Amino acid sequence: MDQILAENSTSKFFIEYGGFLSNHMPHALIALHRLGADQTRVQKFIKWYEPKLDKKELYPEEDALATGENPDELVGKRRRFYALLNHYQDALQSKYDGNLFKLVASEFPKLSLGLAGSALHGLIHCGYGLSADNSRLTLEGLSYLHHSYMPLTVSDHAPKLDALGQGNMDILDVVEMLRCDEELYNSMVVDSQAESALVRSHGYFQPRVAALLVNHGDRLAEYVQQIKFSPDEHAFRWLVDCALVVYLIAENKNDFFLLHGVTGAWSLLNISSHLDGVSRSDSLRTYLAVLLAAYLAEDRPKLCLDRLNTDEKIGMSWRQIADKALATEYDEHVYKLVQVCWDMDKINEGESKSELYKRIALYAIGNELFLLNNVPRL
Repeated sequence: MDQILAENSTSKFFIEYGGFLSNHMPHALIALHRLGADQTRVQKFIKWYEPKLDKKELYPEEDALATGENPDELVGKRRRFYALLNHYQDALQSKYDGNLFKLVASEFPKLSLGLAGSALHGLIHCGYGLSADNSRLTLEGLSYLHHSYMPLTVSDHAPKLDALGQGNMDILDVVEMLRCDEELYNSMVVDSQAESALVRSHGYFQPRVAALLVNHGDRLAEYVQQIKFSPDEHAFRWLVDCALVVYLIAENKNDFFLLHGVTGAWSLLNISSHLDGVSRSDSLRTYLAVLLAAYLAEDRPKLCLDRLNTDEKIGMSWRQIADKALATEYDEHVYKLVQVCWDMDKINEGESKSELYKRIALYAIGNELFLLNNVPRL
């Protein structure tokens, strides 16, 4: 797998294509591998996916920062990706003695407030890289986070991090309350129209999320603060489960951006074990705020709780479910969703969640991806 990932990394293909769409090749290859795809199936996917990508040669930027150039000046500028990648590659050796985990522990917290940039794909790229213990992909993800940084902006009046998880409401009740917040929804719609022409050219989702994170960060943080959960070592597993449930019960079946909420949460789970306590809390709050923002940006679909209230037994093994996914020509996002469900079942073995994970995996396989207004896929 390492060789295939190296052959299809950003050394060959740019991190984006078509102007702003994110390159999913590495995540898909890792997901296919984790689902048990053989080499023939993997190569079939590469042959299908490769033609849409942009070659590195189309982006003749300087590959290195100039002497004295500060990488902090490139945060969120969406420029000089390869210079940023070289910066992190150099830092891995010169500053962190080749220890990838130390680099992630130090550098990710500087970028985590902006993890929503490029529809979470910097985070996803980084988390999938760590899951494969692949330094190149992990550093590509950090570079993409740096490149596309879009921060949650909170004031000194926002709820404090040390109270995170001490609310008195289930997350689904908070989501329902958010759905009924007409003032915030209308403000998001109006504010998103004021985003730059460049941002608006990328579809409705990024402008809406940007408007919420930048202009209404305190309000999102207040919603997050009302959620009750245990901010312990299992908090990020809980986060993935929350993202999965919201994805499952949203009226928009197989919602494209809520699916990204799942793969993003799983990616953050992979990163979280390398973070200290404050950084974990900070990234957890940010992600919950982004998940709520994504739900609102997707036109706050009705929550269909009846999809949770079923005693139906799946009657299929994970091997059978994975084979069902691999046997069909699906969008790469669905492979990743099925892979996350299977991985979560392995992590939570013995917690009686297997039927739920299997149901969600089959739900992804059995429903077309929902794209609001048929916007381009990211």
